[in-house]
Amino acid sequence: MTFLVRRLKFMSSHDPKVTLQQIIDYANRAEELCREKSITEIRADWRLAFALERVMEVLGEAVRRLPPEIFNRYPSVNWKAILGMRNRVSHGYDSIDYEVLWNAARDQVPALILTAKEILRDLGKRIIFLGISYEI
Repeated sequence: MTFLVRRLKFMSSHDPKVTLQQIIDYANRAEELCREKSITEIRADWRLAFALERVMEVLGEAVRRLPPEIFNRYPSVNWKAILGMRNRVSHGYDSIDYEVLWNAARDQVPALILTAKEILRDLGKRIIFLGISYEI
């Protein structure tokens, strides 16, 4: 007996280019939220706090989906810290430090956006065959 597994519309393909665009989109949302609202305003409004939590969680999940080669090729980003933040938000939801999230969104996310755009440009110049990347 064979089973046909079909990707549903809501399931991501984990294509690095799609994932990088998602990182850029969510990073822009995090940056905008923290640019427009102070940490005090975010702490005082559960909707804003939940929005910050969610955007940072999805951002970290998107980073988790990137191929490991990207982490090695672009070491200027602290990929481990992003993944750790995602795990903290997902699993330590009862002890989130909003100031840490707010500071990360304001201080580190802008560089992440620039690097994600750089990676997208670089991926447009290469192909990957059998796990090996080739310049074209």
